[in-house]
Amino acid sequence: MATGPEFAVLTRSDAGWCQFVAGGGEDRESPEEAAARETKEEIGINAAGVLLALDSTATVPKDCFAAAASWSPDIYVIPEHCFAVDVGDRVLTLSGEHTALQWVSYEEAAGLLKWDSNRNALWELNERLKRAADNGGACYRREARRGMNAVVGRHEMKTTHRNIGPACITVLLTIASLWIIIESAQNEPYFTLMKYDAFTQIGVACVLITGWLLFAAWLVSRICNKRLSALWLTAIIWIVIVLFYLHTSPLDFLSDLAQFHGAQ
Repeated sequence: MATGPEFAVLTRSDAGWCQFVAGGGEDRESPEEAAARETKEEIGINAAGVLLALDSTATVPKDCFAAAASWSPDIYVIPEHCFAVDVGDRVLTLSGEHTALQWVSYEEAAGLLKWDSNRNALWELNERLKRAADNGGACYRREARRGMNAVVGRHEMKTTHRNIGPACITVLLTIASLWIIIESAQNEPYFTLMKYDAFTQIGVACVLITGWLLFAAWLVSRICNKRLSALWLTAIIWIVIVLFYLHTSPLDFLSDLAQFHGAQ
């Protein structure tokens, strides 16, 4: 049985090479927040607040990223920050980004890793663990032996594709809501009571109201988790305005319906 630390090395599903957990920062995330999120997404471990920041840093050419075409031409390289986390005996759960995970020794990990920056972070972490072993003895073997999983966080700004989804939802819900509001203003069921009016002014309007409320809750959740920029809070104001006018559609229909039956 090995007595030294073991390191989790992952095999990418798209390229087939080996690396540590890696990913890009989103919006206003700090490098540590990005590393914690990527660790949760890629291996199912909650590392928030327990990451060890390593001194190892590097830069990555921007042409290594698919989203680089949308970045400022003044950006040439992306800073890479390195972290580590002790996962103990917890079972790691792979995401679709990787096909395999290996717990290996320092020497094996150094031979498997594709990127020099990963190997540099691995070396630093291994040296730190050896120093901890000298100072902690059996405590080191018990707590760190199954290791420190090095997490490399590539802190890039991936805002464009994160905003496309919410923007499309906002536009679609707005168009549908304006249609219902206009229909409600034009149709008076007191004079022309029709099934179509009931379908649009009550059925569709209630579905849209529910959709807006769910979308607002989702936006707030994403903003609080820093997955979307705080600028999206302005969308909440627009949602309130639309809901103010939209909720009158079913109410007006029911009011006109009562007048219609009262006149019979």
